[in-house]
Amino acid sequence: MEFAAADPDQIAVAADPDFNSAQGTIMFWMHSAGTTGGGNEGAMLFDRRSDQGLVIVQHNDGTIFVQPSGGVNTFSSFDTVSDDYWHHVAFVYDQRSNGVSTIYLDGVVSAEQASTDAWSWPAAQKIELGHSHDGYCGASMARWTTCAFTAAR
Repeated sequence: MEFAAADPDQIAVAADPDFNSAQGTIMFWMHSAGTTGGGNEGAMLFDRRSDQGLVIVQHNDGTIFVQPSGGVNTFSSFDTVSDDYWHHVAFVYDQRSNGVSTIYLDGVVSAEQASTDAWSWPAAQKIELGHSHDGYCGASMARWTTCAFTAAR
């Protein structure tokens, strides 16, 4: 898969009850030289958010940014992925209040944080990869392979 801001393609995966786990991992490989294009802040990598849910964004500075709805566990990686190399990105989440979520880059913890409140998935919301229905973030400029969404840690 390759996403480019000039051609805002996306992959959309229909909602499914199997995607509604309160604890799990979202992981993928990505290759990016940086972000360009529309939007206010970075490039959307993963969007499953409406009034609930989560987005994963590649910030303009190259960090990986995660934000559940309501901002209850918003944080960014310390390391960057905008270096034109392949990187494995994994976000391990726990939706409970005080549940710890962790961003791994290339198998190493880059950032982790405890949630200030519980959050949940919007049961009927599809998963959008590479571009979002929400125009706040731009389209991704990344190449992807092997996206996985698991309920087990």
